[in-house]
Amino acid sequence: MALPHTAFSLLFERLSDTQARAVLDRMTARELARGQGLFAQGDPSPRLWVIRAGRLRTYHLAPSGEEFTTAVWTSGQTLGLLSTLLDQPRAISCEALEPASLLAMERADLLALMEAVPVFAINVARVAAMLATHSIARAGPRVLDSATAKLARILHDLALADPGYDGHGAEIAGVTRADLAKMAGISRTWASLRLAALERAGLVLRRRGGLRVPDVARLARLYSDGY
Repeated sequence: MALPHTAFSLLFERLSDTQARAVLDRMTARELARGQGLFAQGDPSPRLWVIRAGRLRTYHLAPSGEEFTTAVWTSGQTLGLLSTLLDQPRAISCEALEPASLLAMERADLLALMEAVPVFAINVARVAAMLATHSIARAGPRVLDSATAKLARILHDLALADPGYDGHGAEIAGVTRADLAKMAGISRTWASLRLAALERAGLVLRRRGGLRVPDVARLARLYSDGY
């Protein structure tokens, strides 16, 4: 299940110009470099984030030390809303896949706005429900997935994060073979072998400086069907 790139815009639905400005006035800007962390698993949750530009990944580190990427996020999407609302430690970590620009809102400001502007509170609840549904849909046995399925999940998420995604095909740029292996939680050797198999099947096409996914929906079916 893909999150729409309009999660941020949902927060502003049916708000007056004055109300929308009040929300924006409570937000501060932050820039991240490639590979820079935004928050870490176990950290407190004093604020939520909105991505203005760039791609970020969230990932979970198991007690065994195994790391797996839970999702790739891009412009217009929110990060940390659920844990911020619940005032719970972060369940996952987040880092930038490329230079990224974000907006932050402190928890105290979020709660104050929700109390003062009921329509905004409803919008926040809608986004939170959307995020929870997305999390449930992705909560399959990722650790038990085959190497191919793990890699296909990551490629699918990266394809959806392509600003030029047209609902069919997408480009994946700025991600190395080593990045893909790390994000999928598999060795570089396995990543190379599985990527070659996906290329032979026509699911990905090698391009200078990146990859192209000609049919994003077909790639999604690969891991959804338990390949």
